Amino acid sequence: MNPLLNKLFLYYPATAFTGEFHFLYQGLYRSQQYQSSDGLFRYQLQKFTALLGHAVHHKPYYRRILPADAHLDCSQIHTPEDFQRFYNALPLLTKQDLIGHHQELSGEVHLSSRIKTTGGSTGEPVKLYKNASALARERVATALSYEWAGIQVGAKQARFWGIPHSNRAKFLARITDLVANRYRLSAFDMTDADMAGYYRHLLVVKPAYLYGYVSAIRLFANYIKQTNLAPLPSLKAVITTSEVLSELDRHDIEQGFAVKVFNEYGCGEVGSIAHECEQGALHVMASNLLVQVERDGITYNHGTGEIVLTDLHNYATPLIRYKLGDYATLAPGGCSCGRGLPVLSRVHGRAYDIIHTPEGRSIHPEAIIYIFEKMQEQRAVFKQFQVLQDRLDHLTIRIIPTANFNNAIGRDIQLAVRNKISPTIQITLELVNTIVREKSGKLRVVKRQLTADDNRLPMANTQRS
Repeated sequence: MNPLLNKLFLYYPATAFTGEFHFLYQGLYRSQQYQSSDGLFRYQLQKFTALLGHAVHHKPYYRRILPADAHLDCSQIHTPEDFQRFYNALPLLTKQDLIGHHQELSGEVHLSSRIKTTGGSTGEPVKLYKNASALARERVATALSYEWAGIQVGAKQARFWGIPHSNRAKFLARITDLVANRYRLSAFDMTDADMAGYYRHLLVVKPAYLYGYVSAIRLFANYIKQTNLAPLPSLKAVITTSEVLSELDRHDIEQGFAVKVFNEYGCGEVGSIAHECEQGALHVMASNLLVQVERDGITYNHGTGEIVLTDLHNYATPLIRYKLGDYATLAPGGCSCGRGLPVLSRVHGRAYDIIHTPEGRSIHPEAIIYIFEKMQEQRAVFKQFQVLQDRLDHLTIRIIPTANFNNAIGRDIQLAVRNKISPTIQITLELVNTIVREKSGKLRVVKRQLTADDNRLPMANTQRS
């Protein structure tokens, strides 16, 4: 559908029908992206104080663990340092808390609130509620970040994503895709024949941008290059999400489509957390989220650690100091684009996919990914790979090889991985035709599947490169 007609007659009316009034926040968020760090701090403090007051008065979970006047102490906060001391006195909220105390955290919710369910990559899907105004703010922030890539609300999207299984879910997905003016392509079906069909279809559809999983979009980009097809002429940008984007991924995608890649980082619980600007900085959606990093139980507004966030507008299921399970490096604001929003200088990967070694060390997925990147830089020897830790002393490496792959390269990969992880690690190399994705369609290129006892290893001495 024509982007303007979609926006005016489908997208905005459909979201307004569910109580999401985007126009209330669009002007505010456009101006707020250029605010100073002090201005953002004052805004976040005001919203955090209101959220905390609501939580302790209306949600049984917070009423049980916090004093009834906890939010009043915020009146004594005058500086970011004051806030850090107050914030760190509050308990952390974990995914296990969200699952185990779902009813206490949500309490009574308004009829206009919507249920959000995460994909459950760890085997633990999370369900929570989000009020309509918070959903509207989430979508407005996302739409604003897409403008940085030159994409306006209503623009045609081709989405490499999962395909629902049940008939009801398929029907709802079709309705959602119609309203959002997007065309869904299966990330599960990425054979050469499938991608040839996708290419022909997209020449007719003429999407303004591609959106979806890094691994699927990169496969499609490489297919276009290897078959000497012309880049899709209608594309203005590619937006990647849900998987770590490496520099090699970025290079291959930009080569295949001849447009710039903009990376999005987010999660099912809160939506978009950060998005790349024109200059390549991954800016935090600070109008909606207070994002910090945690080390040894203490959160900081800079440095490296596990991401801890507060959704400033979700009153249906308040997420206050929520541990996301991802590791990242948070830098102070300041970017040549002129925005004052904080920056995630690096997203290191999921905490649940950190590799444990027999010696008790922990190694981030990106350190493993880097080995395969360097191997691939010399020449394309595989289409995809996955490293699976199924025992503390054993890895299975699955590779979809290209014609350039040989036994010597396989031995080099095993040696490089062993040198990075542990001299005692056992490695099984499997050459396969396909690698199984998660139910959502996401590909976890580094995946840990250990027993509960193995998973209780200490997280100290974590290595990233």
